[in-house]
Parts: sequence; C-alpha cells; structure tokens
Amino acid sequence: MKWLVLLGTFAASSTHAAGWTQPEGGFYARVTNRILLGEKGYDRHGRSHDTGGRFTDWALTTYGEYGLTDTLTLVGHLTPAGYAGFEDDTPAPGRVAASSFYLGPLSVGARYGRPVGPLRLAVEGRYGYAPPIGDTVGSGVFLCETKPCERFDYTPAVEHHRFDAEVQVGAGLPWGLWLSGSAGARAFAGADLDPALTGFAQLGWTGPWGLVVEAHFTLHRTLGDLETNNIAGTGETRYVGRGFGLSWWMNERIAVTVGQDGGFGIRSNAAAASRTIGVELR
Repeated sequence: MKWLVLLGTFAASSTHAAGWTQPEGGFYARVTNRILLGEKGYDRHGRSHDTGGRFTDWALTTYGEYGLTDTLTLVGHLTPAGYAGFEDDTPAPGRVAASSFYLGPLSVGARYGRPVGPLRLAVEGRYGYAPPIGDTVGSGVFLCETKPCERFDYTPAVEHHRFDAEVQVGAGLPWGLWLSGSAGARAFAGADLDPALTGFAQLGWTGPWGLVVEAHFTLHRTLGDLETNNIAGTGETRYVGRGFGLSWWMNERIAVTVGQDGGFGIRSNAAAASRTIGVELR
C-alpha cells in the first residue's frame, strides 16, 4: 500500500505530537527518505491484484514547525524531490512502463493550542498545492482471477490545491508516555477529487538514552465514490493505516529516525510497505 503517504506520518517525537505547540522561538524539523517497493495494488473495491510488473517510489520529504508565540506554531511540509518507476514483466498493448521525477505537495499552515486542565487542545489549518510535475509511470490491466479485470495507473503526482482543517488533543501520561490524536477534513480544488475525512491517533514513549518510540493509526476516507485505480495513492483513496516510529536523540539537537507503515481497509492504493529513514532537529 502507499501506506500513509497522503496524510504524511509523523515520526516519533513528542515535540510535534498533535495538540502541542512549540515555545516561542522553538523549532522542530524532520527530513526523511520514504521508500516504496512493490508488485501489487488494491483496486477501488478493496481487492488486491498483481500488476504484472514492479513499481519503485522514492521521495525526499521535509516537515517543520516554528513557534511564533507560545500558543501559535507555524507548520510546513514539502516533498522537494521524488522518483517513481514501473518495470513491466508482461508487455501487452496499452500497457505503460516508464519512470519520472516528480515534485510532491507543498503545504503551509498554523496550529493554535493551549492547555486545558491536563490536556493540550489545538486547532490547525493548512493550505497545500501539488504541482503538475510528474507523469504516469505505470498503466495496464490488473492480473486478477475474476474477469473482466480493471485498469490501473501509477501516477505519483496529481495537480491540485488542498485545504485541511483539524482539531487536536494531546495528553502527557506517567512513565514518559503520551497520547495524541486529531480529527479533520480535507477539501480539494483544481482536480476532480472528492473531499475526505482524516484522522490520527498516537501513543508514544520517551525512554532512556535518548530513545523515543511511537505507534499510530491514520484514517483517510474519501467521501465520494471511487472511480479509478490510481495505486500511487495520490488520488481518491481509502485506508486505515497503522505504523510505528523509532528515534534516537544522539544529543539535545539531532536524532536519527526510522519507521514503517501498513494498513487495512485499503482501496485504490498500492499494496507494499512504506519505510522511512531520516534525521530530526530541534
């Protein structure tokens, strides 16, 4: 699956869990390499099929926060470089096997939050734009047991504007644990994409020796009917994602981080593990 690519998973760090803001002048940044390799995809009905080839997708992703005040934090996300390719094992008329560099969405926004009793409550809004840089690298007919088989595409970049709104909550727990979550909605313009509901839930633990571990669930549910099978996950899709992240803070300023994500209830998306490796700064 292109597990959690649309929502963008948050790597393990309590410094940017949902609901919390940065202190005035504080910052957090993360740069990761996301890797997706696979041969299968989920169609719009939720059935997994072989594509008859292999897709490769690498993306450099960046995320940052800056505390404008103690209660207002600016946030930003960018995929400045990506590469996707499809190798066809079963050449046939009408099939596409190619490769392309692409540029992912740029999103900017703000989070306003403050403590309410033992909780951290926040609201966040973001605007994003995905430019038309990136071509369809794979296309064909699924290899399926039930005929007729539907067509699929692997299109890593779909031009659109997006608007996100979320409510967030976080809570610190004993023994270095924390909980955070969000619920929101996403609307689109500039492309024929239906609105979607989004959600996020996370349990994290800050341990000794600079270790931070977290597990999360993510929801993305397109509200309209799914009409295409873009298994890159950049169009209309549905899934409940699950994953984990591990960070090791070598000192107060820099950490290395790794993660992996999966999911269930997946439609119109890839059937492959999404893995990340990167660095965090604060």
